Amino acid sequence: MSLNSKKGTPVVGIDIGSQAIKVVEAKATRTGVQVSALAIAPTPEGMIENGVITDPAGLGAHIKKLLNENGIKARQCVSAVSGQSSVVLRVIEVPKMTRDEMAETMKWEVERQVPFSPTEVVMDFQPLDKPDQAPDAQNMEVLLAVAQQDMIDRHVETLMAAGLKLTAIDVVPLAAGRALIDLADTEAKEHIVAILDIGDVNADMGIFEKGLLAFPSPPMAVAGVNITRAISEDLGEDLNQSERLKKELGKVDLSRIAAGATGMEAAEPAQDEAPDFGATAYGTPTPFDTPAPAAPEEESPAQETPASPFDLSDWTPGPASKQFTDTVDGPVFDLGGEESAFEPVAPTFDLSDENEAPTPAPGAQAEPEDFAGTADAGDLRTRVGDAIAPVLLDLVSQLRLSLDYYRTRYQNQPEAILLSGGTARLPNLDKFLANELGIPVVVADPIGNVTVTSQRYSAQYLSELSPLFTVSIGLAVRDMLS
Repeated sequence: MSLNSKKGTPVVGIDIGSQAIKVVEAKATRTGVQVSALAIAPTPEGMIENGVITDPAGLGAHIKKLLNENGIKARQCVSAVSGQSSVVLRVIEVPKMTRDEMAETMKWEVERQVPFSPTEVVMDFQPLDKPDQAPDAQNMEVLLAVAQQDMIDRHVETLMAAGLKLTAIDVVPLAAGRALIDLADTEAKEHIVAILDIGDVNADMGIFEKGLLAFPSPPMAVAGVNITRAISEDLGEDLNQSERLKKELGKVDLSRIAAGATGMEAAEPAQDEAPDFGATAYGTPTPFDTPAPAAPEEESPAQETPASPFDLSDWTPGPASKQFTDTVDGPVFDLGGEESAFEPVAPTFDLSDENEAPTPAPGAQAEPEDFAGTADAGDLRTRVGDAIAPVLLDLVSQLRLSLDYYRTRYQNQPEAILLSGGTARLPNLDKFLANELGIPVVVADPIGNVTVTSQRYSAQYLSELSPLFTVSIGLAVRDMLS
């Protein structure tokens, strides 16, 4: 994908999580994507429950204040939704057919694929034109996206209350792919890459083949909050104290897990077989610096990565809306940047699946460091490490299931995993996952793929929080890529 510098209007990418709200204001320039402002703040307690926005007006007012405090003036925005019970993203294999035939087929697939009432959904689809697909293939793959109407209504209402003009609603895997693959000056576009976004409530993994989303795994309910709860249960602390313990002392103790400290043996490291790592635009090592196997010299057909999964060009609020909008650009809930005559309805929902609570902004008063400087910090760190080990092994187990399914279906496997989200900052998590899965794992640095002109934050601060901004950056650049 190339950057369309003619679309120089600033756009806000806003990622609403259960623990934190992440915002990026960006625009396309001749030299790349320029980020003029960033913001991150805790999500107010009680405004999102079980992935549902319970107070759209209150949350909208909170977001509006966050934008004003951080000098974010653009009003055109793109947001994202996700969640186990409210959004379904599937790759479905069907016989080759026209787009009109596909639209009819997808209506029937919705009834088979979604765990909620198919009469109250918004949906869209996009054929996946893989470059290596045989011209005479009898079947084709289609990316199907379905979301609950109530959830979309609550999401739109919240952003309108914040004074924003919502142009599209995206999903996490596609947004993450733009930030870490499309914007990266690396060879990731020529390889099979998995992006694992570990938020507070869910972990989402998307596997990309040459920049095209080929396999979105079902959301995994093992994420940051599970780690916090494990610390709370094992150490007898409340959740707030356990969250602080996780941030200050949390670390994956590779030697104790490998020694079976939790009663489970870890897999043998497979790093000897992995390619050498080298410096790249990720800001961290990546495995794409070794030469790829020689391939026949033939041009790959042009391909379009789906822009986003829900098209709202013909969208109207209300539980009975079951419009199916077929878009050439890919599945999109597209509002076209116009004002909407949205009539607020009873609060219901959001679905983001997000990240760790944020580190205090520069100048903000941080909580006192009660743990790291204590005499028994070493013992406490060991206890925290032992408490979180079973959660991490559970995460590995779920990742293996998704990876095994992908290998079986496609006879292939990712060459690298890019680790994103708030939990990506847990020390040694990348090494642990690489050892367990036998695939190189890199903590992604999406901010390294853009130019930040804002002077409000230090380079060190942005580097530390970079994995949290993956989705919001990918949302902001949605319409800048062509």
